[in-house]
Amino acid sequence: MKILKLKLENFQGIKTAEFDFDGYSASIYGDNAVGKTTIQNAHCWLLFGRSGDNVKNYTPQTNDAAGGYMHNLEHTAEETLQLDDGRVVTYKRVYKEVYKKRRGSAQSEHDGNTTDYYINGVPSTEKEYAASISALAGGDADRLKILTIPDYFPSELPWQARRHILLDLCGDIT
Repeated sequence: MKILKLKLENFQGIKTAEFDFDGYSASIYGDNAVGKTTIQNAHCWLLFGRSGDNVKNYTPQTNDAAGGYMHNLEHTAEETLQLDDGRVVTYKRVYKEVYKKRRGSAQSEHDGNTTDYYINGVPSTEKEYAASISALAGGDADRLKILTIPDYFPSELPWQARRHILLDLCGDIT
């Protein structure tokens, strides 16, 4: 699998950015606080709904000057991949706030958040989206997480699974 393109809109501190990797190996360098970790977070959130350091309940919202979240924005990550069989697939995840106007109220109130999922531009359910991502690694989402999230193998994967993987690589003790 090769990453062809990554596109971000209102993702953490990035207003809009597009990275054309064209399937080549890429290294991202830069000063502190310029967006290197944000790019890793976008890739991991797009695939698994977690940040690059595997934080659950991660949100890609942009902070305002006061340290709170900016409101009424859609936070989007979109990635185009070329699979081993040559097919090209695009995954998109959109996080947005939901506002509802209560009866008798003049203004809308924040009523939670929602995440929308798209595969090749077609709206999908979370379950369909997760199944499609899992299929990228032959149905083994853990394999993809091991390759994508640096701390997943040593800290999240149960010790029995780690042992099984290591013994498959190195051979068992006789």
